[in-house]
Amino acid sequence: MKYPVIQTFRETPKFNRYVKGKVFETEDKERAEYLQKEGFLGPEIKEEKPKTSRGKANTGKGKSDDPGGDVNESSKAEPKDTPAKEE
Repeated sequence: MKYPVIQTFRETPKFNRYVKGKVFETEDKERAEYLQKEGFLGPEIKEEKPKTSRGKANTGKGKSDDPGGDVNESSKAEPKDTPAKEE
């Protein structure tokens, strides 16, 4: 568990110094609650778990990622209405 230090203090028994603005890490919930009550720690920092993407990653290459061939300029052109040729 992680908590922001809001008041500089020394932690016993090793006398580690925690400075305001840093993060205090512990697994001892009772100790953290005591330090919060005394005004040394802020509320627990909730860590956001990174979102994992499922499936194929978007590479930003457009239709060229589709199976079956590359996109070329002729396939991007819009069809033009042309009159039929007379024989």
